[in-house]
Amino acid sequence: MTRPKHTKPDINQKRIVAQLRDLGAVVWDTHDLATPVLDALVFWRGQIGVLEVKKDGWTIKDFTPGELDSIADLEAVGVKTIVASCIEDIVEAWEQ
Repeated sequence: MTRPKHTKPDINQKRIVAQLRDLGAVVWDTHDLATPVLDALVFWRGQIGVLEVKKDGWTIKDFTPGELDSIADLEAVGVKTIVASCIEDIVEAWEQ
């Protein structure tokens, strides 16, 4: 697999990353690393989560096969994966 050139983050990703950092999270933006890596690693409240950012109103059709495989692989080994279109989605998922 080759690394993509100049991949574009989702339009809301920059805002979400900034909001997470404002809340005290450490965020490593990984959107440009290509599948199987999702959009970001989030370190917050003593936990690590893997974040996939999607536009508002996302559906399963908005995922690439590689993203779906990555989420399934991570969840199979107990890694918290969060799909979010806003900061509220992340906070809610983190509390579960």
